[in-house]
Amino acid sequence: MRGNQRMMKLPERGAVVGYIFYGNAISHIEILDRIDLDEGYIYCVGANTSGKNAANTVEREGQGVYFVKRKIKMFYKIADVI
Repeated sequence: MRGNQRMMKLPERGAVVGYIFYGNAISHIEILDRIDLDEGYIYCVGANTSGKNAANTVEREGQGVYFVKRKIKMFYKIADVI
């Protein structure tokens, strides 16, 4: 599923969320916790990121693993890898 396409079925918790922040390839991944269509956000667990800025950016030299909230339109692809 891609962020710019309509969701046919909501992905399940534990799916991998990919983002393109630099270049033309996925440059960051996180683990999906949930999607809130009413709010327009996805909630994930992300590593190598910064807690306070996680909703807007990914820092290549992030400080740790955080629970993050991002706008739905930010993700590139969600894949169920299990």
